[in-house]
Amino acid sequence: MENASKALLIAGSVLIVILIIGVGMLVYSSMQGTIDEGIRQMSNQEKDMFNQQFMQYEGRKNGSNVKALQSKVNNNNSQIEDDKDPRYVTMTIKDNAAINTARTYDVTVTDSDGDGLVDTITVEPYLKGTSK
Repeated sequence: MENASKALLIAGSVLIVILIIGVGMLVYSSMQGTIDEGIRQMSNQEKDMFNQQFMQYEGRKNGSNVKALQSKVNNNNSQIEDDKDPRYVTMTIKDNAAINTARTYDVTVTDSDGDGLVDTITVEPYLKGTSK
């Protein structure tokens, strides 16, 4: 009889844990929808203000400007809890080059998912004589 009561307690504990995990997943999925809805409701002016902080670095820039951009991206991303947040910005430096303040770089800023917010920045070292 004692073993049966222990088995029932263990089974009940397992069911409670499963229930807690299920509630946690439900809360997470509902929060993701709230974040997405908030971004959709951002006014065009708010999106423009967000984008402008990165768009000002687009084009051919010197290394110190690229370092400032990198700092701005890191600061933006540190305020975001999840890299799935539409405000998360991915910065890729081609050829894994370290940013050198004496060099020149071509910076491309894009909205790859079409939600109106900058989400991808690509930095390529500028090579004289190329068509870029």
